[in-house]
Parts: sequence; C-alpha cells; structure tokens
Amino acid sequence: MLIKKEGSDGNVGNVRIKSIVAQDAVVDGNLQAKGATRIDGVVRGNVKIDEMLVLGAASKVIGNIYAASIMVGGEVEGDLAAKEKVTISGTGKVTGNLHTKKLIVDENAVFRGQCFMGDEIPQPDPEMFQPAQPVSGKDKETSEQKK
Repeated sequence: MLIKKEGSDGNVGNVRIKSIVAQDAVVDGNLQAKGATRIDGVVRGNVKIDEMLVLGAASKVIGNIYAASIMVGGEVEGDLAAKEKVTISGTGKVTGNLHTKKLIVDENAVFRGQCFMGDEIPQPDPEMFQPAQPVSGKDKETSEQKK
C-alpha cells in the first residue's frame, strides 16, 4: 500500500506501508514496528513506529504514540510525540498532549490537550518496549489451581 507524504522540501512522494493492523483487529499490548505502519483497528497499549504512522478513520489507540510522523484519522486517547509532523484530519480525534515540530489540524478535527512544538521531542521509556519475559512452568497458575 502506498500513501502520499509531503517531504521537508515540500515535495510529495510515496511511502510504502509495511505493517497493517486491520479494521477488525484488536491489539492488547504495546505495538512496535520499524517501517511505515497503518492502524485501522484498535490498539490498547503504547505504539512506537520508526517511520510514518497512519491511523485510519475507524482506528482507536488507547496509549501513547511515538513516531517520525503521525496522521490521525481515527481516535487517540494518549499523548503523541512525532519527530517531524502530526496531522489530525477532519475525522480525527485526539485527547492528550502533542509534541512535534509541525502540526496540521483540519476543519472538524477534535484536539483536547496541550501542544508543545519545537525540536525537543520526548523519547519513549525504553523499558516500555522490552520483550515480555516467558513465564516458567512453576510460576503458572491455571484457573483450576486457583479454585
């Protein structure tokens, strides 16, 4: 999937989406990806994308988002931090604070929070995105053992 992206020089180019969370998908936990990503489903957890993140009109993210640039067409309940730019489209709704260099808010978009613009973009807590540790057999409790 290709989407149009405006470069820092003002030229518009194509960005190849490498990861997609489909509209009927629900992710309970943090999401991390290296390439451009599109979310059309629900994510309940923090999101860290090394490139562009596109949130479709049906998407919902409950958690903080960190990406190079973020296009919000759905709903976000959490803080956003983008190295380059945040765009909130007319279908977008953000409840949380924004940290970015550039901000575009379309007509009919909803933004409830504070905006901090400049070169200082907060970085995510590295521990937030550490792989989960496997649970050993001794530590597991089945529902029958709890009874």
